[in-house]
This record gives sequence, structure tokens and C-alpha cells, in this order.
Amino acid sequence: MVCSCRFASSEQQWDVPEWFLVDEKKHRKKPTPVTREMVEEFKQKWKEIDARPIKRVAEAKASKKKRRMLKKMDQTKKKKAEAVCNTIDISEREKNAQLKSV
Repeated sequence: MVCSCRFASSEQQWDVPEWFLVDEKKHRKKPTPVTREMVEEFKQKWKEIDARPIKRVAEAKASKKKRRMLKKMDQTKKKKAEAVCNTIDISEREKNAQLKSV
């Protein structure tokens, strides 16, 4: 009787080389059953891994934030410098001193 199931064991000996029998013993096993709980556990684990920010993305966000901050600082410095230059009631020496402090 021939069985179509590949995991079925046959009682009769095959006329094949020894290496083939060793290989068959190694690979002719039923796969381990996977339960829904195990699948959910793996999904949860992958969700946690995927939720972590990638290092390069975090670095890019930080550098972008730093650039924006520097740009705002430059703009405020320019406004202060213009305000100092536009004041009429102080001397040039005082204006230069205030510009250096800005």
C-alpha cells in the first residue's frame, strides 16, 4: 500500500544509499504546530521592534531641530542689530559696544 503522506513511515527498507537515509531522517519530520498565542506573541514582538525609532531618523530630526533653532537665533540677532543701528540718540562707540554684546 502506498501512502501519499510524506511523513508516513514505511516498514520496508529502501534500496538507497546510506547518505540518503541519513538525510531523510534529518528532514522527514512533521513541522511543529504553531498556536494562535505564539503567532500573537511574535506579532507583538515585531510591533515593539518596529515602533522603535531608527537611529538615522532620530539624528535627522535632531539636526533639523537644531537648524531651525539656529535660524531663529540668527533672525533675532539681526533684529536686535537693526534696532541698535536705527537708534539715533546713542553714539557710534556705544552702538559698536552693543553690537558686540549681541
